[in-house]
Amino acid sequence: MISSKLLRVASSMLLVFCLVFAITACEGPEGPQGPEGPQGAVGPKGDKGDPGDPGDPGEPGADGTAGCITCHDMSTDLVARVVQWETSTHAIGGNFNRNGTSCAPCHSHEGFREILETGSTTTAASIFNPTPVGCRTCHNIHQDYEKSDYELATVAPYTFEGGVTFDHGTGNLCVHCHYPRPVSPMPVVGGAEVTITNSRYGPHYGPQSSMIAGTGGYEVPGSLPYSNSAHTSMIANSCVDCHMGTPNGDRTGGHTFSMTHDGSSPNLSGCTGCHSGADNFDVNGAVTEITALAAQLKQLLMDDGILNESGLINTPQTLSANKAGAVLNWRFVWYGDDSKGVHNPKYARALLQNSIENYNK
Repeated sequence: MISSKLLRVASSMLLVFCLVFAITACEGPEGPQGPEGPQGAVGPKGDKGDPGDPGDPGEPGADGTAGCITCHDMSTDLVARVVQWETSTHAIGGNFNRNGTSCAPCHSHEGFREILETGSTTTAASIFNPTPVGCRTCHNIHQDYEKSDYELATVAPYTFEGGVTFDHGTGNLCVHCHYPRPVSPMPVVGGAEVTITNSRYGPHYGPQSSMIAGTGGYEVPGSLPYSNSAHTSMIANSCVDCHMGTPNGDRTGGHTFSMTHDGSSPNLSGCTGCHSGADNFDVNGAVTEITALAAQLKQLLMDDGILNESGLINTPQTLSANKAGAVLNWRFVWYGDDSKGVHNPKYARALLQNSIENYNK
């Protein structure tokens, strides 16, 4: 007989078998449709296509540095110019930090280029972070990428406030800074007394262009006529022909713009074409004569307590027109132009001599 325990086990196994069969072999009713996937979903990437044959290379282009090398070959000629400029007053003595609106045009590169564009005599505002006068101040650089880029920024004639025009070729560029600022108050021959309150009364430093042109002084009538030397008319490029003569290293000439080395060795390369045999600047004794006249006029002014030994004016001073004119002429010829009359001996001599003659009149 089969025991009751075995029957219970067999019945349990049969029940489990039926349940498993029902789960695996039977399917219930279909459920609801699920939501659609996101619109525009990107499917899997396809296989890469054939890259095709490479195209023919074009003709080789010009060397990208060819234009640069035209100027930046650093030949000995270019190096020499840079070395000369580095010793010049333009580079190291131009007080380029004077960046105010009336000073920046001549004391800084940025100010000078601005006034060339605007035609003004002052900048619109003080120049922030000014730099010294350099290559790009006087030359147009990086425009055509050819040697023509070294052309001067301007060679247009310059007309002074009094109406006299300075037109001397490449020297016209220099005039934009080397001219006197207007003198105020300006004495008038036969006019009223003048009160001077500025110890530096007279033309500002650097009035060389007006000296060459024979204008800007106090022209009181006297024994000498107001006329110009041959330097005014016979030197085609004026400043450039003399101050940029054949250079002597970094001492004189070229881009040093200096005429002497250590105050004693003159560079006469720009002079001997007319003054053959000259061995200094005292041609025909003009420097000796004008030096003596300047010393005589200064002594008169010092004896009157108008000037001090350093050449500054003891202010305030109220002076006759002739004495104020004498101050102006002495500072113009000796303290400003600083060529001892070389730039225009005839005009400088007349200013000093006639002021001496009329000093007490």
